[in-house]
Amino acid sequence: MTGHETMIIALVRHGETEWNRQRRWQGRQGVGLNDLGRRQASAAAPLLRGVDWSWMITSPLERTVETARIIADELAAAAPSDLSLEEDDGVIERAYGAAEGVLAAEAARRWPDGRFPGMETDSELADRGAAALRRIAAARSGNGIVVSHGSFIRATINALTGVDAPRILNGSVSLARTDGAIWEVVDVNRVTDVAGAGLVEHSGG
Repeated sequence: MTGHETMIIALVRHGETEWNRQRRWQGRQGVGLNDLGRRQASAAAPLLRGVDWSWMITSPLERTVETARIIADELAAAAPSDLSLEEDDGVIERAYGAAEGVLAAEAARRWPDGRFPGMETDSELADRGAAALRRIAAARSGNGIVVSHGSFIRATINALTGVDAPRILNGSVSLARTDGAIWEVVDVNRVTDVAGAGLVEHSGG
């Protein structure tokens, strides 16, 4: 990014998976969207219209890639563009270590302090998220979309802006604005009305 050019970055959480519905920790496991999750991804696209998007990045995990492709197809159908999709390991979900694949209630029983063996710490996640977004913004011009995960988006918003973001909903769009130095929140958790959207309390990825 050159000079003091200001860009908007949309942070989109993937749609629901069966593991979300079951309240099972996902982390970096390859879990695809369920039917509701696909509807949530499709419903996110209208929230992104009206902005000239220059680039789109997604976490490499199946649920985010699928969400990103649905959104890109919906945006292209509404207004043809050459928006390309790029995977970036830097925006992958938090590692939950031994808890990945475990039901939230069972994980709470096994590790009541919430510290799962092999889990990425709060500070590690925040530092990684902030560094990834700064790197991505510095290397690009124009507005962009990042499709990622609940824990990652929340920690990154907190780290970059100082705003204590709420739990991030499946299929939601959060917007940040930056000139490369200062980051500010424009909106958090914008969703359209999809039956059951965002009702899963446990994020887990």
